[in-house]
Order: sequence, then structure tokens, then C-alpha cells
Amino acid sequence: MRRRIPGWAWLPIGAALGLTAARLILAPGILERQPSAGASVPATAEIRISFDQAMDEPSVIERLHVDSSQRGETIWQGATLIYRPQEPWASGSTVEVRLDAGARSQRGLAMVTGARWSFSVSEPRLVYLWPADGPAQVYARTLTQADAVALTAAPGG
Repeated sequence: MRRRIPGWAWLPIGAALGLTAARLILAPGILERQPSAGASVPATAEIRISFDQAMDEPSVIERLHVDSSQRGETIWQGATLIYRPQEPWASGSTVEVRLDAGARSQRGLAMVTGARWSFSVSEPRLVYLWPADGPAQVYARTLTQADAVALTAAPGG
């Protein structure tokens, strides 16, 4: 014989599931992060993390880890955190960024998941016009590159 569970017994379970679902739906999240994972950026690039809601700034900053010997400052523009290195990133290096879960919105809701990504710092490039005595094209090269790369190919220069 099967026992039937009374309807009122489901109320605490339903309430718990509803609160959990609401927490997941309302929890803050990341809309965009720059540089994107795997990007190659100039040595002066900033790290930008845009959230989908206003955040409790100290709770975000204490969970932000930039794996580099480079120190930086944090600036907020609305719901976007900007990490600006005090000096340029080391050319050819890889910068690891991690934002741990638990950063809170201004409403007190915590991020359920964190984020981790890395980007590389490109070598400086020299961009120039060539030739000097006729219709010129734009070329670029790094300090270690033997050959220049043509950036334009306009018929009239």
C-alpha cells in the first residue's frame, strides 16, 4: 500500500526550491570581460569587467586576482570595473585574471560562479608608410620581426 503525502507537506520543499531558483535568476553575473580569453593586446591594455547590475565594489575587488607582477588601480564606471596597470604589461607575457564567486551586488546577492581567463601581451609594433617617394602603403613590424606586414593595398596609395 502506497502512502500519500499530504499537500501541505510539499510547501517547505516548494518554498526552498523557489528561493533557490530566484537566487540563481537574480544573482549578479558578468556581461562582458575585456580583454577576452586568448586575446593578444597592447602593453597598455586595461582589464574591464562589466556586470549586469550594480555591484558592492569592495566585495568584487577582494575577489579579483590578477596573476602578474604588475600592480594596478581599480576604477568603477557604473557597473564596470576597470583594472588599470600602473606600468605597461611585460611584452610577450601572459596575464591570468580570476574573479572568485561570492562577489555581491548592491542588493546583497552573491555571484554563484566566478570567472577565469588569460590574455597575452603582444610585442610593440612599428607602423609606417612606405615608400616615401610615391603612392605609399601602411606596413607594420615588431622589433623582432624580419619582414614587415602590409596592412593596406590601395591602388593609389
